[in-house]
Amino acid sequence: MNNIGTPRIYVDYISWLHALGWNMHPFNIGIGFNIGNIYTTEISSIQSKDVAHFGGSSSSGEHTEGLYLPKGLKYNFSAVLGHNFSGMKFQVGSHRYDADTGGYIQCRPDKQDIINCGEITGTANTPSYDGFTIMEFIDNNEFNINGNESDILKWFLYSSNTYENPTHTWKLGAWAIGSFYDFPNAADLQLTQTYEMDGITHQTTKGGVRLSDVKYRGNPKWGELGAWELDDSYGGAQLNARSGRRSWDLSFSYISDTDMFPTVSSGAGILPESLGDNLIVNGNMEVDDNWADQSEPSTNVQSGDQKHSGSYSRLFVPSSSSDGIVSDSFQVDAGATYLVSAWVYPDAGTSVKVKFVDGGSNPTSIHRGGLVQDTWNLITESFTAISSGSGTLAFMNSGSETTGNWYIDDVILQKLSLEDDNLLGGDDFVSAVWNRTLGGRLSFIFQPDKDNNNNFAICKFDQDTLDIQRVAPNTYTIKLKIREVF
Repeated sequence: MNNIGTPRIYVDYISWLHALGWNMHPFNIGIGFNIGNIYTTEISSIQSKDVAHFGGSSSSGEHTEGLYLPKGLKYNFSAVLGHNFSGMKFQVGSHRYDADTGGYIQCRPDKQDIINCGEITGTANTPSYDGFTIMEFIDNNEFNINGNESDILKWFLYSSNTYENPTHTWKLGAWAIGSFYDFPNAADLQLTQTYEMDGITHQTTKGGVRLSDVKYRGNPKWGELGAWELDDSYGGAQLNARSGRRSWDLSFSYISDTDMFPTVSSGAGILPESLGDNLIVNGNMEVDDNWADQSEPSTNVQSGDQKHSGSYSRLFVPSSSSDGIVSDSFQVDAGATYLVSAWVYPDAGTSVKVKFVDGGSNPTSIHRGGLVQDTWNLITESFTAISSGSGTLAFMNSGSETTGNWYIDDVILQKLSLEDDNLLGGDDFVSAVWNRTLGGRLSFIFQPDKDNNNNFAICKFDQDTLDIQRVAPNTYTIKLKIREVF
């Protein structure tokens, strides 16, 4: 059925970020929906390796060509088009940056079937048919579809062990990763769907004979199969039976302002109101309290010898490595990011170690070098809590610098609440669709009815401008012309 209900648009982030200038470092795959090229790789069943990836290969926990895709991006789908993965188990996942080691953490989402995922086992799936597969990402303890704790270094499509077929030549036409947008309501009743036969021209001879010149009659085949067809092993899918180019003229009325526009009409950023209160008690060191010994410093006292502001700072003198001072405890929330700023005055060293411990006693330490001796140095760091509960913040001597005095003053620790309703992270139409397709210059997958998984098309917006009309307070109407592209 080709009825139009509540449409869905699948936006490919790889194409979008590549168009913005990111080097996607593709391996064994092209960028975008040019499925005229089928990429192949031969993998033995006893191997588990990349069929394709975006981002550098990993070695010893490091990435030679990391993507560093912004951590705030929301990913909720992957589409694999023009494949021959029938009966073959594979995974789609990512690596994100690990600030503690400088390496990566593997994060693979769970999957939910949209079409032809087949059997789903953990984070892997085995399609039932060759042709194409679209899957929805689901949260788990490794992956958050609403944004992860650190930047994405790599996306990989990974073969899993398959013992039924000793060696398989994997074929792949296009691979999209991104986010889909569901319109908040169905299209208006008055709409137009057109089938264009623009690849066929006609000419009438002087003798009255009508000739037809067929340059193309529709979507080219995706390898051995027709576009948007699944191989049922009887050969019918190879007919590439669909003809014509589809287009839709649609209007959507009574869309709310929050579904139409982002709250912040710019990229991601830190707004002043996004920073919470200072969680450190006596961060200005004006009271001789609230800072206990970290390990066994020889001295931990309030001092008036050096101060960044006010009358006092906190002085510690280490007796060995990793000695210093630790704050009173404060409440932290799992998954939240905290910003630290502090002033440090070392009189015999050039580094300091900052240690953040979350509610699950998970420590994160950062060695901050390059400080200037005998003056005040501002340091700023960020930490992400893994577990909720009572956390602490400590300052210690770093490495082999075990002699001298360290003065600490004006310590601030604030919870960061990034405004994700912006052009980078927003779920509204302008952010999620118009902006990320560059106003229709990039192709996307269009599903006329999100509840009908038998009707898809690769499309672009066939319009140069987006006209948005306000029809009532905070309520808008838009008109869209969507045209299938080959």
